[in-house]
Amino acid sequence: MTLSETEGIYYILNGRREYMPPINPPKWDSGQIPPVNERDIANHTELSYGDRQTLLSRFAGLEAQLTKSLHDIEQLKVTTRALEAKINKLEQIKIRRQRDQF
Repeated sequence: MTLSETEGIYYILNGRREYMPPINPPKWDSGQIPPVNERDIANHTELSYGDRQTLLSRFAGLEAQLTKSLHDIEQLKVTTRALEAKINKLEQIKIRRQRDQF
């Protein structure tokens, strides 16, 4: 494997596509757009269908977990309000009993 002076190369390492940058990258004037050729486009492809499906399923799983967590939080809020109401009633009963004793 040789590394071009002005072009990087892509290679496969442990099943992953890796990029090795060029030794002497071409210099571009500021504001100048570097030329684009078919090889550049081919080397910068989008995710494969399988990768997209994997990411979508992971996001769907995370979304489901988040939805469940939000539901659990709402349930805890309802339970907390109910417990606070019971505590308030018990405190009122305690205060009435203390008044009745005197």
